Amino acid sequence: MGLIVNITVSFVLVIAAIFVLVPDHIQQTMLTISLVGLTASGAYHYSEKPNLEEKSEEKSEEKIEEKIEAEFVEKN
Repeated sequence: MGLIVNITVSFVLVIAAIFVLVPDHIQQTMLTISLVGLTASGAYHYSEKPNLEEKSEEKSEEKIEEKIEAEFVEKN
């Protein structure tokens, strides 16, 4: 795990160095691309509808398991 952290830190530093060292017009383009990408990602995440049917099925299964477990405990 330590190696992954070191690689990640190095990668981030390289990206930061590239961003700082490139000419201004390229920096502006990179900043615009990042801003649009992050905005689109946030909008997509916000607009996702939760799968309520799946959540209700999970809760139903949990309740059934709890009932079965409670009955088993009562019998023993």
